[in-house]
Amino acid sequence: KMNDEKLMTLHRHFMWCNIIKKHFEVEVKKSINSKSKIVLEESIADYYGAYMSIWYGMLFGVLEVLKNEKIVIPEIENDINSIYDSLRLYRNAVFHPQPKYWSEKLLKIIEDKDSVGKIWKVHKRIGKYLLEEMQERTKLRRLKK
Repeated sequence: KMNDEKLMTLHRHFMWCNIIKKHFEVEVKKSINSKSKIVLEESIADYYGAYMSIWYGMLFGVLEVLKNEKIVIPEIENDINSIYDSLRLYRNAVFHPQPKYWSEKLLKIIEDKDSVGKIWKVHKRIGKYLLEEMQERTKLRRLKK
């Protein structure tokens, strides 16, 4: 079980990740409101692509901690396992410029047509997990007093 300090650090990182995701949601809504189709080739270097890419990269960092700490969230474990490697490659391409503009590391996650839904589902459930875990620990601390 992760100690309180590690949990709070992971929560902070998740909150940063969530803030970036919220900015991405604004860009998605702008596109929906303008009724223009999002073309990744055109939007990858714009706000849309930047927020999506940074969110994906930061989410991978959270997944990495969960994996290293051997924390399993049963409802999303299959989804995490199916996106883990391609999300790791994506994160690598986001935070380490690649020699090719359309690096295979960027494209791998996009090849999985279900990856977008899985990423949103995983993000939401991790947020719920962290909230429940912190509430439970707070309750236990109060009982010990």
